[in-house]
Formats: sequence, structure tokens, C-alpha cells
Amino acid sequence: MNAYQSLIYEKGALVLRMLHFLFTDPASGDGNPFFEMMTDFVQQHRNGWATSDSFMQVANEHFKKTALSQRFRIENLDWFFSQWVYQAHLPSYRLEYRIQDQTDGSALVTGNLYQDNVPETWGAILPVTMHFGKDQIARTAVAVRGHQSPVNLRLPRRPSEVELDPDLWILSEKTTTREMR
Repeated sequence: MNAYQSLIYEKGALVLRMLHFLFTDPASGDGNPFFEMMTDFVQQHRNGWATSDSFMQVANEHFKKTALSQRFRIENLDWFFSQWVYQAHLPSYRLEYRIQDQTDGSALVTGNLYQDNVPETWGAILPVTMHFGKDQIARTAVAVRGHQSPVNLRLPRRPSEVELDPDLWILSEKTTTREMR
């Protein structure tokens, strides 16, 4: 009976949360580009009407300027809206990695990022957090396309822990991280 409300309203909030991540610079944590996009959308539609398409247009205009758009060379969010608004898949994500110490004291995190329960054409950008000891963390993002994508992260030193999406930015059935020894 409440399926429609759950599907539409709760999924809408989760889609906005994922967009917030995509607009946030993972290195600095600056999420202002998301709020600037939302403010622009509200101003453009004040005292008028809005559609999903008009929201997507404003989001695409602003996304071009984000750190993730530039880093991954993604010009728009059409792929995102196609997957998360117009399709009904619920992926599971799994990061399996190894840490290799380098002779200069840095570390290389290598492995694979898997996504299950989605079509081969599904793509995502996910946050990764590395812990380096007492209150020292670094954040980045990794991309996956299809069921498996390689991960290669060069770090200034060996992390004590690596976590895939610890703050639950991305909607998933299950997200896990496993260090392979």
C-alpha cells in the first residue's frame, strides 16, 4: 500500500544525497557546488513550475564545473539520471585490495571494485576513505563501469585502513571492503 510513496519520495531523497556526493570535492570535502546548484534551480523556478527534465538541465550545467566531472572527464549526469531515476536496479559494491609498500615510503593500493545486480552498462563513482592513524584521513573517489574495474591509488604512506563509502553516500544493497593479504 505504501510502496509508491516509499519508491518515489524516499528514492528521491537518496538520489539527491548521491548528487550531493557527485558535486562534492572528495579531497577537500567542499560540498558548496551542490548547494549552489540547488539554489540556482530554486531561483530559476521560483513562482513557476519545474520538471525532472528542468532539474536535470540545471544539474548538468553545474556538474561540468565539479572536481569529479573534471577528474573523470564526465561532461554531464545523463548516465546518472538514466540509472537512478529511470531504472530500478539496486547494486552491491565490493572493494578488494592489497597495499604494496614502495621504496620511497609511499604505498600503492591496488585491487578491483565490483558491482553486482546491475547491467554491464552500469557505472558509478564511489567514495573511498583512507585512515592513516590518529584522526588523519584522506578521501578520494573511484569509478567502476560494468561488473569490475581496477583500482590503483598511490598514497603518501601506508594507510591503516581503507573503506569504500563509509558515510553511505551511494545507494546500495550492500557495500563491503576487504583487504587481501
